[in-house]
Amino acid sequence: MTETSPDPQRPDTTDPLLALVRRVPAEVQALLAAEVQLATAELRQNVGKLVLAVAIILAGGIMAGVAGIAVLGAIVAALAPLVGPVWSSLITAAAALLIGGALIMLGLSRIRSAPLAPHRAIANLKQHADSINFLKARDTDHER
Repeated sequence: MTETSPDPQRPDTTDPLLALVRRVPAEVQALLAAEVQLATAELRQNVGKLVLAVAIILAGGIMAGVAGIAVLGAIVAALAPLVGPVWSSLITAAAALLIGGALIMLGLSRIRSAPLAPHRAIANLKQHADSINFLKARDTDHER
């Protein structure tokens, strides 16, 4: 009687443990593929938040510049009779800088709060590694 090698795609019904062991590589490969997909999705989401924050910074800068030009002239003209043309220009410029700086700081705070690292995927991989280490330790203890 010739013994043929078992088909790895067909579970071995005679030895359930052997069948489980044969499935491990495919299961690990599927798990790793799922983790890579999760990490990719998480990175895309985080990059999207970063792009939005940069757009907010740019919009803030543009708005501060465009609106500032129109309003600054009017403010300088309105303050000039009260404090003189030089002081009215300085006061107006300082106010415009504060507003523009506040918008830039808002955008920067959004960049800082948008993590790029795929934290969920990393946590899952650490959990899987801990589980594997636990199983290895348990198997080592059983062998003794």
